[in-house]
Amino acid sequence: MHVKIAGHDRPVRAPGALPSPIGLLPASENAKWVGMLVSFALGFAVTIAEPDLQVLAETVPHINNTVLLVTVGIGVGFFLAVCMVRILTGMNLRWLLIACYAVV
Repeated sequence: MHVKIAGHDRPVRAPGALPSPIGLLPASENAKWVGMLVSFALGFAVTIAEPDLQVLAETVPHINNTVLLVTVGIGVGFFLAVCMVRILTGMNLRWLLIACYAVV
């Protein structure tokens, strides 16, 4: 066991060494839009592929399955994109929730 964890108590870099520039530079505006689009697409795709939602869509009698799946997918994707905006801008969660409730 000692051989496996040997060296884990020492840092990779010497203390006080400058960190690498990756992550220190702010993302460009294009990268922010790409991140928002990717988060929307990921939320939409994961929601559409969710088996429980597909079963629920089949049990609802008066709504078309595709309409229900796409509507819920758009909603989840939109709010994932909003979460990405919050992460990128550092916006206060309270004001974001107030704005979302005001729209609804």
